[in-house]
Amino acid sequence: MKRLPIIAIFLLFSFFSCAHYSSTTLLETKPIDSTYFKNHGIFVTLSPFMASVSMDTDNKEYFAHFSGRLGINLLTKKHYKIQVFGAHGFACNGIETNEFGFIVGKMYKIKNTMFWEMNAGLSYFGRKYFFSFANGYVRIDDTFGIPFEATIYSARSPFGVGIGIAGNLNVNQPYIGLILRMRFGNPLL
Repeated sequence: MKRLPIIAIFLLFSFFSCAHYSSTTLLETKPIDSTYFKNHGIFVTLSPFMASVSMDTDNKEYFAHFSGRLGINLLTKKHYKIQVFGAHGFACNGIETNEFGFIVGKMYKIKNTMFWEMNAGLSYFGRKYFFSFANGYVRIDDTFGIPFEATIYSARSPFGVGIGIAGNLNVNQPYIGLILRMRFGNPLL
């Protein structure tokens, strides 16, 4: 419970610092063409809900998998993106998943109203099995995975909403599914 106020303060600080950065950008004096964004810098993405299908490779069974992600993104003038993220989720077989990693990718402009991005990277992926009767857990395994995502966003304000496909390829419980994403801060087209 103590983490929620800290996360909320961090998100507000990130948004206001990004908004200030976008109003003082050095690109205001240069002509803008369609090859790069007007603004670049840091922005936050929050994915409160992701529904996907995961496969437990130990039992060769498929399960519904639900997770959320929080990412901090760095965008360059040439619209290359680096994101550090953390994800927490669970599958319907009682297994909790934790994922921490980074992805790199590129953003592409769709006229002046939207943009889309494609990213892939490397992450740590861990699983725990929870016992409902004792509120205890057993760590099952830890491995590395390849996270990936492709998202389309609205881009007319410092806030944006997007939808896309995301997942993680790993040897224990790979998953792929649809993700709902919110963006706070840059970029603006």
